[in-house]
Amino acid sequence: MDKIKIYYDGIDIKNDILIKGYTTNPSILKKYNKPYSELIPPLLDKLNDIPLSIEVCSDETTLMLKESKEISKWGNNTYIKIPIINTKGDYNIEVIQSLINDNINVNITCIFTREQIDMIYDKITNNSHKIILSIFSGRIADTGVSPKFLCKYTTDLFKDNDNIEVLWASTREVYNIFDAIDSGCDIITIPESIYQKLYLINKDLTEYSKETVQQFISDGKLL
Repeated sequence: MDKIKIYYDGIDIKNDILIKGYTTNPSILKKYNKPYSELIPPLLDKLNDIPLSIEVCSDETTLMLKESKEISKWGNNTYIKIPIINTKGDYNIEVIQSLINDNINVNITCIFTREQIDMIYDKITNNSHKIILSIFSGRIADTGVSPKFLCKYTTDLFKDNDNIEVLWASTREVYNIFDAIDSGCDIITIPESIYQKLYLINKDLTEYSKETVQQFISDGKLL
């Protein structure tokens, strides 16, 4: 675990030294049925200097910029999540560059392709501001394509950019942590379902086999 930073995907604060940051998106936060302005500031106060990535809800350039600048005022530990493209498929590079110019930390999210990575490299490499590149590895894997190739390509491409971190996003299983490490990623996000399984790392497989059989036997008695 010392080879990669683990971020929790959600806003349920964990008193766990393994968790080095938090990430959110509108889909995660909608269940709380509250506006960002009520949810996020109290959370930032509790997190102190631990980074929190917050995604904009807008899809139009002017609104994204307005929303981003408002959120960034809530705390120095915020990263504004901007999707690499909008719903029309147009790049949000103008928004990203504007935020960087205003010294706002940016998490470029919803990255799926090498073309998108190349666009980022061509447009925003020449700066020293903090940037996270969130590659949606789990969703890429859902299509039958290994995300490790894109992650490794990205980490190699940005290896000389100390200000840029590569994040393995939409994690599906515990083993993805080791996939992310092998790919050279700096960060991996984990949802609650994966967080609950971290205790299984290095578990004795023979013992795990026995426990699994016991579970089936116990469940069978209920049939």
